[in-house]
Amino acid sequence: MRGIAVHEYTRHEQQPGFGLAVRKEILRRRGAIRSAAVRAPGPRLDAHDLAELDRLLSRLETRLRESVNGRRLAVA
Repeated sequence: MRGIAVHEYTRHEQQPGFGLAVRKEILRRRGAIRSAAVRAPGPRLDAHDLAELDRLLSRLETRLRESVNGRRLAVA
């Protein structure tokens, strides 16, 4: 069940169109790009999407910390 965070993130990122917006937002947060803007007709992430991305990344970060601290991370 621990691998669910990675699976949820991957599922969101793989969606056509939406995945590009997600990838660009993550790159923006990591400082790799300045803007996560996607050209039309690409989707824009709304407040709900950004909150969901925050939740997924937080869960993934927790799972990665756990695996580094000696626990084996289950892969779904």
